Amino acid sequence: MESLLRYLDWTSVGLALLGGLLCLVLLEIFRLNSSRSRNPPGPKPLPFVGNMPQMINDPKGLIRSMPKYGEISSVYLGRDIVLVLNNLPTIKEAFIQNGNVYAGRSSFAILEWVTNGYGILMAEYGNSWRQQRRFALHTLRNFGLGKKTLEERVAEEARFLIKELLKHEGKPFYPIHPIMNAVSNIICSIVFGDRYEYDDKRFAQLLKLINENIQLAGSTVGRIFNMVPFIKHFPGPHQKVWQNANSLKNFIHEAVEEHRKTLDPNNLRDFIDAYIVEMSKQQSNEDSTFHEDNMIMSTSDLFLAGTDTTAATLRWGLIYMMDHPDVQERCHKEIVQVLGFDRSPSMEDRAKLPYTHATIHEIQRCADLVPVVMHQTTQATQLRGYHLPKGTKVMPNITAILADKNHWKHPDTFNPENFLDEKGQLSKSDHFLPFSLEYKAGSSYYVLNLLQNGVCTEMSGLDVCGLGPAWWSALSASAGDLQVELHHKPQPSWTQTTAFLGEPATDYERSGWLCQIGRNLVIVVNSLSALKEAFIQNSAVYAGRSPIPILDWVTKGYGILMAPFGISWKQQRRFALHTLRNFGLGKKNVEEDVAEEARYLIKEMLKQEGKSVCPMHLLMNSVSNIICSIVFGERYEYDDKRFAKLLEIINENIQLAGAPMARIFGLAPFIKHFPGPHHKIRHNFDSLKQFIREIVEEHRKILDPENPRDFIDAYLVEMTKQQSNEDSTFHEENMLLSTADLFLAGTDTTAATLRWGLIYMMDHPAVQDRCHEEIIRVLGFDRSPSMEDRAQLPYTHATIHEIQRCADLVPIAIHETTQPTQLRGYHFPKGTKVMPNLTALLADRKHWKHPDTFNPENFLDEKGQFSKSDHFLPFSLGPRVCAGETLAKAELFIFFTSLIQRLKFSWPPGAPRPNMNGIVGLVRSPFPYNTVCHSRDTTH
Repeated sequence: MESLLRYLDWTSVGLALLGGLLCLVLLEIFRLNSSRSRNPPGPKPLPFVGNMPQMINDPKGLIRSMPKYGEISSVYLGRDIVLVLNNLPTIKEAFIQNGNVYAGRSSFAILEWVTNGYGILMAEYGNSWRQQRRFALHTLRNFGLGKKTLEERVAEEARFLIKELLKHEGKPFYPIHPIMNAVSNIICSIVFGDRYEYDDKRFAQLLKLINENIQLAGSTVGRIFNMVPFIKHFPGPHQKVWQNANSLKNFIHEAVEEHRKTLDPNNLRDFIDAYIVEMSKQQSNEDSTFHEDNMIMSTSDLFLAGTDTTAATLRWGLIYMMDHPDVQERCHKEIVQVLGFDRSPSMEDRAKLPYTHATIHEIQRCADLVPVVMHQTTQATQLRGYHLPKGTKVMPNITAILADKNHWKHPDTFNPENFLDEKGQLSKSDHFLPFSLEYKAGSSYYVLNLLQNGVCTEMSGLDVCGLGPAWWSALSASAGDLQVELHHKPQPSWTQTTAFLGEPATDYERSGWLCQIGRNLVIVVNSLSALKEAFIQNSAVYAGRSPIPILDWVTKGYGILMAPFGISWKQQRRFALHTLRNFGLGKKNVEEDVAEEARYLIKEMLKQEGKSVCPMHLLMNSVSNIICSIVFGERYEYDDKRFAKLLEIINENIQLAGAPMARIFGLAPFIKHFPGPHHKIRHNFDSLKQFIREIVEEHRKILDPENPRDFIDAYLVEMTKQQSNEDSTFHEENMLLSTADLFLAGTDTTAATLRWGLIYMMDHPAVQDRCHEEIIRVLGFDRSPSMEDRAQLPYTHATIHEIQRCADLVPIAIHETTQPTQLRGYHFPKGTKVMPNLTALLADRKHWKHPDTFNPENFLDEKGQFSKSDHFLPFSLGPRVCAGETLAKAELFIFFTSLIQRLKFSWPPGAPRPNMNGIVGLVRSPFPYNTVCHSRDTTH
């Protein structure tokens, strides 16, 4: 073998492998072309994966596009071809006229894995499926399916449901559990002979697992499993489906055992009793399929089919009623007119309630609950001139039928008129197929129809309000996790209220809304009153910091900015604020340092007078020198190459932390073990830590504990004091990271604001000139500004605030609750992610005179005096408010005023303007740009 390896030409081997791969691709293309020539037309497939990318990315969009290829079209899922039947005549020819031929169920690997092919829903077409389905239908009818007694049971459960819902009257809540519980209780009464209370925790958990499994089976997890089912032997999220299914089977198994103990064969109580008796009868029949596994799975199938589909339809119904309050009101009036407020509805009332009946049908049409159901032919057949071998996958395009523009009056919108004739009476259509129509149509058709009419009608005694169509249109076919407000209707009137959840971010009138970031739910607080209630009145509760995995990776939770809420964060923040104040924060001597640095900055800028230059390094260096003098005890020259490099990597890291790479890291943090651009952040951060570590070592050599010179000296002294304290968080790592945090926070945010400021001054030369004239009138050309001058410089002061408002420097800052809490009627568990929507406040149309444009008048009153607003929160609010707010205010005022006093800024001739969307990293920074500056001394 070794001798053979010595003679191998690895280049030839590589070429051979490449050639083999090319041959496989060519063969696959040839196979696809051959297959497409024999089969109906359809979207062009890719080799090996077919149309799976489109199906995964936009399944409903792909399905809706199929009719353009004809009455029958083809779609390739991997290497499997599926024939899609797009019009009603073709679907009827297949599934009604030749029902037995199309009764096969296409394999669904992840569900076959957990069911083993037993039961009804996932059973193969054959003897077992026929026996189980026939027995289920017969038994369900014996226990009241389609009879008056079951209607009464549904009406009674509807009353229990309304009573449960009214416990939340006027409060936002999730209706998913009470609706699932109510619907499930109907099928439970038939299958288990019992109903379950709404506060039954075990049953609530079971319903949660069912909902979770239905979502997982249709998610990316299910699709990947269906393509590569051998992953069942490995750990992964698919194992959750298995665990949940076993929990349901155990629940049913326990119910079966209880039934066995009290079984009376002459007095059957429910489906399980009937099945146990049937098993006993069939013991001597070798062809019988009545055994324990089929009993468990058939019971499970009835339980699932009788719970989720109807509950999901009702949840969609609530959405459409909230989106269309006029429809909800019209239904209510019709019902009250016929039934009054006390009588429960029955199926006999449908003819007298045409609008309500039409509304229920329209909910089903728009919900399009099962858009993808694939069948298989049980034998070779012909359809519209095409030969279909046995095992051909066939899909009725119910979605296309329910949105047929040639049939429905309003195919793309929710409108009950689709089911009403000219006289306002119900007019059912052949195109209405929510329960499918083939040989395997849902065995629980009657109970579903009954529930949807009975419960929907009974619930019309409630007012449902709150959510906008733009937001909810993004939800999946299961109607998502819906929150609503309910108001009892004691009389036929309508009171529209505003729910906590609003429409998308443009609707700033709402207190808040919720969004999904990856798999994380984030509560977005929009109004000032709600923000104050959360972050000021209950500040400690909202002081947690939501993790940013890529920054947690490099900081390890040390320091201040990225530290979780707790003892360490409290000690480090308190010490930093105390120490910064001791070294002049908020005092006159720091103002003098800023004014002196501003003079250095102007001198440096004038070296480039009249030239097109990028101001980023000079602004960052000057601003950074202020915090460096407090933290390190020194400033750095503008031509210091090492410090310039350090500022460059700081700016790079702040941008990278908000880049797509960081978002990918947040979804899959395990990539830290692999090469990639994320390692650049770590490398840059290590350079900053090394820079600080070297300064710390220099400080240690000459430390005088009685005379600390700066923050590092003070920290070293504190570490020594705390050596005997076991609870102390003062150690080397926290010192390095706290120092880095102060350095970063004291550099980038103020420098970025000044860079935005120069852009706005160049874009608005009239504002720049007016500021200059005001400054010269008060200060002249030589005196440096101080914070005391703000009252005499109202227009300049207003301009600086307007720069901050328009810069919107930190649009995204996500916090976490540190304990369970309530906000505006919502319960937030510990760890709930909450984001103050400062962007909304800074652009509130009801508050600002000119919300969408740069205009200092936003901060001036009628007399031209400065007028600050409660909506102006550039430094955030609450316990996580910027620790350097006082310093930043002094820097912005003195740097900006000094620059406009001495220099005039303009765009270089012909230079492009930067994209004003900015670069959203940890802060929203402007794109790099060039400016031209001229001394004001020479122009006056």
